[in-house]
Amino acid sequence: MRAVAFNRSGGPEVLRVLELADPHPGPGEVRVRVEAAGVQPFDAAVRGGWEPPNAPQSRPRVPGNEFAGVIDETGGELPVGTEVLGFTLLGAYAEYIVVPEGNARPSPPRCRGTSPAGSPRARKQP
Repeated sequence: MRAVAFNRSGGPEVLRVLELADPHPGPGEVRVRVEAAGVQPFDAAVRGGWEPPNAPQSRPRVPGNEFAGVIDETGGELPVGTEVLGFTLLGAYAEYIVVPEGNARPSPPRCRGTSPAGSPRARKQP
């Protein structure tokens, strides 16, 4: 799969499109084919060198903690084909992401189709 990732901290110039192994879900997990990923200040901080608590220290690091897409493999109860919105610590800037089933919720009907990702907290506050 393709993913936007980085091997060293820095500005946007450190981001690269890389080929990584396809992830597959285990029990209680789902794999989502990502259609959209939120771009948050959190992601810029991670790319700049901040280490989120409990984050794996592996490289390359794939940023992105919000995503929208369609379940295409399941190890849980949500069926393949379900459109979802979800949250994770890292990894959403990729074609596929595997998350615990509880981190992916069916999209509300008004959000289906071209799925949105991102939340109002990303907006600059006055």
